[in-house]
Amino acid sequence: MHQYSRAVNRKKIQWVTRTALLLALALLFQSLRLIFPGIPAGVNQFLVGTLVNLCLLLAAMLAGAWSGVAISVITPIVAFMQGGAPFIWMVPLIAAGNAALVLGAVFLGRKAAWVGMALGALAKFVILYWGIVAIGIPLFGVQDQAAALLSFSFSWPQLVTAALGGALALGIKPLLMRALEGDK
Repeated sequence: MHQYSRAVNRKKIQWVTRTALLLALALLFQSLRLIFPGIPAGVNQFLVGTLVNLCLLLAAMLAGAWSGVAISVITPIVAFMQGGAPFIWMVPLIAAGNAALVLGAVFLGRKAAWVGMALGALAKFVILYWGIVAIGIPLFGVQDQAAALLSFSFSWPQLVTAALGGALALGIKPLLMRALEGDK
């Protein structure tokens, strides 16, 4: 019984540690626009979006789906506090899109990881496009320039950054798994 208890505690500690490290990394990547304010907006979205999606997916792959979902919810809250998400109504939609990416990748990718990544990326894109561009912008009366910027930011670039984050995660996962084998 004592060994079972140690094994359970070890798994919990690994979950918390891996989740915390990937959350910290995601928040660091998300803060790049504040650390380096000269990064052009387009470059910022593709670089930061890809890296944050990478962290979400690695969290799910290395610590489990709930780890990825937890980071999916926390990152848009922090982004809003940093001024990265201009409207509070966007936060739950971004969290839902992130969670769809993670859950799609984990549960739809059990047989073929790349299929899960592709479907997760598509689910994220659909949630963000319909939630923010098709419904949120008209519903909340977002005006011209802000509406145009949000319409672009939450359209095809979301699909691209989710797919790139997924491709990177699939490439990095085997390296991390080898490194973590000594963690057992």
